[in-house]
Parts: sequence; structure tokens; C-alpha cells
Amino acid sequence: MSNYLGDFYSGCTVFDIFTMVDTQGRPSALSGNPSPFLVVYKDAFAIGGYCTVIGAVLALDCNGRTGVNAWSVATNQSATFYACGHDYQVLLTGGCVDSLCVSGYVVGRFSLKNRAVLVPTVHARALDVSATGEAGVDWGNVGSPTTAVGLSCTTIFSTQSVVNSVGVPACTAIFSVKSVENAVALDPCGAIFSVRSVLNSVGVGPCATVFSVKSVENTVAIDPCSTVFRVETLSNTATSSILDAAITEPTGVFAWAGATLRNIVGWLGAVTSDCLQQTATTQTLRNRANATTLATSPLTCEATTVHRGSFS
Repeated sequence: MSNYLGDFYSGCTVFDIFTMVDTQGRPSALSGNPSPFLVVYKDAFAIGGYCTVIGAVLALDCNGRTGVNAWSVATNQSATFYACGHDYQVLLTGGCVDSLCVSGYVVGRFSLKNRAVLVPTVHARALDVSATGEAGVDWGNVGSPTTAVGLSCTTIFSTQSVVNSVGVPACTAIFSVKSVENAVALDPCGAIFSVRSVLNSVGVGPCATVFSVKSVENTVAIDPCSTVFRVETLSNTATSSILDAAITEPTGVFAWAGATLRNIVGWLGAVTSDCLQQTATTQTLRNRANATTLATSPLTCEATTVHRGSFS
């Protein structure tokens, strides 16, 4: 008169209903003095004394329906008894139906993680399986997820986001990376065709080629014979590296035709901080140590105006 209800997790509450009938097959009340109760056995008497009443509840004539009875077993009431890897049987103890003793009837059977089936670790979490039978993979729950996996000579066509360092071995190609948050290390002869954004340092090894980088927020280190075709934006430490580079004291005035920003900034620094000598006809810019002349400019004086010519 009992069904196997299934394989459950330890800590769950297992429940079911059953109907008692008289000799004519009509629902009939379960009664007795003392009142009947439930006993839960472990592994069908395989181990002597393995039974308990802990967590077992019996309700008679549920909702006023004669003969319809319900039971439940709260397996969280005894972690020692209700342990995974066992089968359990729920038995009536005491009670009569239509003057017939029904004590010892099995009203339910269940097990606690004792079947060789694939089940999630946490109750009610389903495994994601595609229509063609592939199971979803949770990288955070893969054995040894932090172990490095070499993808030598592997081609990755598109990666939307890489959170940490990207190591590209020799003869490996990455065609598109939308975002890299940390270091990118490109081994010799590796190629990256497009990187949309790199938040931290980029190290490009010898003979490596980077075709396009939209944005680099920190330092870019390019080894000898490497080529970067285009960088749209540099910011943070990359810009700081440029602005913080040492500027040497100029030896003369710059020429507009070939002047660089470094030349102009160096000249401005000299004009505003080096030694300046002046006579009635000439203004002379000397170096910081006042040892050599960097440039001279002619002076002309009128009644109300002093005119200085270009430095040469």
C-alpha cells in the first residue's frame, strides 16, 4: 500500500497521503487506543535498532474526509538518523480499520541521496541542458579552475571581455578583443588585429604587430622592431609617461620647420629660468650655468617703445 516517493536531500520534509478502506473497499477511519503513530525505519531493518519517531507526523481524516490520512517526515529534525546514502520506510504503529488491526503497514518509502543519478548540490537548482544535449558549464565550479590552460596555436576570433592578464603564445592569433582590463602580454610573432580598450599596461614583444588600439589608459611598452599602427587615445599613466619624460636644456633657439613639442617646451623653460643679459642694443640668453650663449636678439629703442627682435 506504499509507493517509493523518490530520492531527496537530507534536511527536506517528505510528505504523502494514504487512504484506509474497510472490507468493502470504502474509505474508513483509522482509529485506536492509544492513537496510532508513525515509526521511520532506516534501510529496511538492515541495521538493528535503526528506527525513530523523530520528525514523523500523522494527521487523520484530513479536511474532514473519512479515511484520508496524511503524513510527513521532517528530516532536518535529526541529522544523524536522516543521513544521505540511506533508504527509509514509514510504518504505522497501532490502529485499526473496520475492527481490523493495521499496525505495521508501510505507508511510504523514500531515500536521501541514495540513487546513482545526477543531482545538483543545492536543492531545486536545475542543470542547464540544451535541446541537443549539451550541459551548461559554470567555470566557477570547475575542478582546478585557476589552473593555467595553454592554448598554443589556438585561434580565438572574438572575446568580448577579458578581466585579467591575457597571454598570447607564439603563433596564436586573436582577431578581436572588446575589452581587456589588465595586462596584455604578446609573445614573439603574435598578432592582435583589434583591441577596443586596454585599461592597464600593454607589453608588445619583439616582432609583434598590433594593428589597432582604440584606447589605452595606462602604459604601453613596445619592444624593439614591434609596430603599432594606430592608437586613438592614451590616458592615465601613458600620458603621464610622456609628460614626465626629462627635457634637456636647449643649446640654441628651435627652428619652426623641424620643431617638436619637446623642443618648444625646452626653449620656454630656458627663456623663463636661465640667465638673461641685456645691453642697449642686444639681449643675450645664456645657459643655466651662465657659461655659454644660447641665442641673441637685437634691441632698438625709441622715445616710448623698446623693440626686441627674434632670437637667433
